[in-house]
Amino acid sequence: MANPIVYPPEYVLPDRVAYSGTIGQGLIRTTVPRSQANQIQGFNSHRIDLSLTFSMNNDDMIAWYLWVKQYAYYWFLMPVVVPRTKTDPIMSEQNIRFTSDINYQKRGDNWVSLTVAAELIPGHD
Repeated sequence: MANPIVYPPEYVLPDRVAYSGTIGQGLIRTTVPRSQANQIQGFNSHRIDLSLTFSMNNDDMIAWYLWVKQYAYYWFLMPVVVPRTKTDPIMSEQNIRFTSDINYQKRGDNWVSLTVAAELIPGHD
């Protein structure tokens, strides 16, 4: 992959206390003529979906939003907290992309929180 998109280091990283998400196991459910559905695990189809919250002042939000609008819905590299062990999550650069609209919450006169869903490719650090 030549010249990957990289999250600008001068922009705020997601709040570390606000991480949440799901770890998909690649399950595929199929219906059958009986009352019980079949369930299989798709090969190499694992994914991690995250909910990321970014807190920043209004001026930083403008530059951040313009970058997000142009690049973040494509795959890009950004440091995020990933679940490596049960007790000690670590920060590492991951290949992610945003997958939802941005939820905006005003926190004060010059402070906002922006929450967005993201998809992470597991094991790419």
